[in-house]
Amino acid sequence: MFKSKSSDPSIEWLARSWIGSTYTLLDRRDLLPAIRRQITEYLEQKLVLYHSDKPPFYPENLFKDRKIIKKIEDNLSSSHSGLLIPVRGGFLIKIRSDEPNTRKRFSIAHEIGHTFFFDLNPEIPTRIFNRTRYWVEEDFANFIAGVILLPESSLRKTLLKEEFSPSLESLAQLAQLYTVSQDVLCRRLVKQLHLWDCLLFKSVIESDGTIKTDSSSVSKGTSYESWTIPKLLVNKNQKAPSSSLPFGKNRINPIQSFLVSAITKATSNSRDEKKKDCSEFHYGGNTYSIQSRIAMKRKLSSCISLIRRKLPSS
Repeated sequence: MFKSKSSDPSIEWLARSWIGSTYTLLDRRDLLPAIRRQITEYLEQKLVLYHSDKPPFYPENLFKDRKIIKKIEDNLSSSHSGLLIPVRGGFLIKIRSDEPNTRKRFSIAHEIGHTFFFDLNPEIPTRIFNRTRYWVEEDFANFIAGVILLPESSLRKTLLKEEFSPSLESLAQLAQLYTVSQDVLCRRLVKQLHLWDCLLFKSVIESDGTIKTDSSSVSKGTSYESWTIPKLLVNKNQKAPSSSLPFGKNRINPIQSFLVSAITKATSNSRDEKKKDCSEFHYGGNTYSIQSRIAMKRKLSSCISLIRRKLPSS
């Protein structure tokens, strides 16, 4: 049974608002998924009502329902991409004026996510709980932003209709279609909805040849949950991969050399569109393909990689 004393006050507020008093009958582990289902259903219904089921989706269509009076582009500090300001009659949203369009869209949707932590009935929207853990609300606002910009029903239809199988080409096309960043799309497709069963991650390539994994950008599909991508693939004094880096728990990483090879190849091929960026390797009785591409050709510092298992017929 749910134990209220061990829960964050913001989650209890959401539970009371969206599930009702019966939320206390739920196991604590089931509480957040239940809240997310309720809010996801609400948002998808609103998006269809005010829009269509075709991308891209505009968070501004939800302003009236969430009592957002106005969006303002401003010169915010580098530490803020957006701000939600309670005022008489609702909210103001401020977003940074110097950011790319995809980032602005995410910031707006993210700030809409924060409105769910307010009581909208008073003349000035009010919090009625003590905010205790910053990342609880931030993670939830990120989730809501994903639901708004990438509704599950639309994504499923698009993937089925256009046959977008896991690949870096499909990732780029989908990001353009929905007008979102590839990072946001990865989290939604792989982590949250499990629509792609693959492994996606980013690496940073230093000028001295060091290759580091950006652990915050790793998205693992269901079949890859036990896989570990080393944080350091190559260091400046050692161009070959180290056999001492772990894969899983107390095991040698058998795929590290393939990762290094693919990323190195992507770096050298970055200015030659005709060269292939896909390699294969064998592990655990299966054949996998790995794609690696430089994310920014003008500045060879970031590389995105995708690993997927090849089917026998492919």
